[in-house]
Amino acid sequence: HGKHVARLYVHGSSANDWEDIAVGPGPQEGASYIYIADTGDNYRSRGSVQIYRVMEPQVPEGRDRNDDIHVSAEKFDIRYPDGSHDCEAMFVDQGAAAMAAGTVGRVYIITKGDNRNSDPRWGGGDLFYVDLPNYPAGDLTFQPANAHLPYEWITGADISPDGHLIAVRSYGEVLMWPRNALSVEESLKNNNVCYVNKKGEQQGEAIAFGANSDHYITVSEGRYPPVWYFALPESFHNSMLNMALTKTE
Repeated sequence: HGKHVARLYVHGSSANDWEDIAVGPGPQEGASYIYIADTGDNYRSRGSVQIYRVMEPQVPEGRDRNDDIHVSAEKFDIRYPDGSHDCEAMFVDQGAAAMAAGTVGRVYIITKGDNRNSDPRWGGGDLFYVDLPNYPAGDLTFQPANAHLPYEWITGADISPDGHLIAVRSYGEVLMWPRNALSVEESLKNNNVCYVNKKGEQQGEAIAFGANSDHYITVSEGRYPPVWYFALPESFHNSMLNMALTKTE
């Protein structure tokens, strides 16, 4: 059973259109960071978007959940190489495969669109990445990852803390890919996709894995939406891993 444990006041940030939040590694080894994607752009009109990075704070035992914990954000201004996109999905690479590939802490985003428009800015489904520096220093540019996901209206994404599963959701579906020794890009292009359990939601826009990679949760946008919990038994992890190994051998 989940519960509201804390509220953060993020100094050094502003909200144009916050769309996704991810947890992952950052510049200080062993520390956990919160990443905030201010990347919404329905009209494809923003010259740059922002990602904020905050070191995840400890929540003192017994602290009132509505007593703000004050944190300071690092702000990164990032442009696309091919014009403005709308984006609601972000995750941060982690796990053994990321360590082997040298991509720990790499931020991936997936653009949003109808999967029909010939203009990729409106068609969506394209994977980009950016390697954030230790400290903000000028504008950055997303790099195309040369991977396209042929799904409409992608609204959220995450990678499991062990790095073995990548989840992507739309308004109506939740999909997962296994990630073994391959890069994120190659994993998503391998077509080892599995449609996983979901609930009907009014406007489903969020997905996150649990800290132990043994479950995922989804939630809709809106006022007091339910949070749905889905277990990921070890047998599921094993079957996904076997599927990845079979595909890459």
